Amino acid sequence: MVPDPETQNILQSEIDRLSATYNTPAFFPHITVGKLPEHSIKNAGVVLRQIVMSIKHHEIFFGNTVAGNSPYQKLTVEVDPSPLFTELKSAISDLFGNNFNKDEYHASLMYGQIPTQNLTQETERSVLKSLQNSFAHKLVAVDISGQPKEWIAVATEEFKSSRN
Repeated sequence: MVPDPETQNILQSEIDRLSATYNTPAFFPHITVGKLPEHSIKNAGVVLRQIVMSIKHHEIFFGNTVAGNSPYQKLTVEVDPSPLFTELKSAISDLFGNNFNKDEYHASLMYGQIPTQNLTQETERSVLKSLQNSFAHKLVAVDISGQPKEWIAVATEEFKSSRN
């Protein structure tokens, strides 16, 4: 899922800064909400439309910045549970079962192998404190084959009543 353009800009600036500072890959700001089963990829546009049409709430509430151990969750901003994510989880489960949704959500800021202890100052940066809340803007199906710079959006559906 992609947040509203203002939040995208804030996150992209931070992703680009971290990428330049730590020599890590840059990528497009997003919140992973689930995955599509292999057989649904060719119908991704239809699937995304079904999910988007079932969503009534659009607010995103961000929490703390956290350094983790996983290379694809090296530095993240927590996303607080909200009705939006309850609805997304339900819609994905209804379509594909529980194996394709997530239980916890975050916006990644950095991918890489940087030791967690080297990122303490990054978890305290004030620029991300401005992410008090935002809104869901688009739901995007992405083919994540290869490195982040090689990822390709295969379908996109805009939330109709989000602030964008």
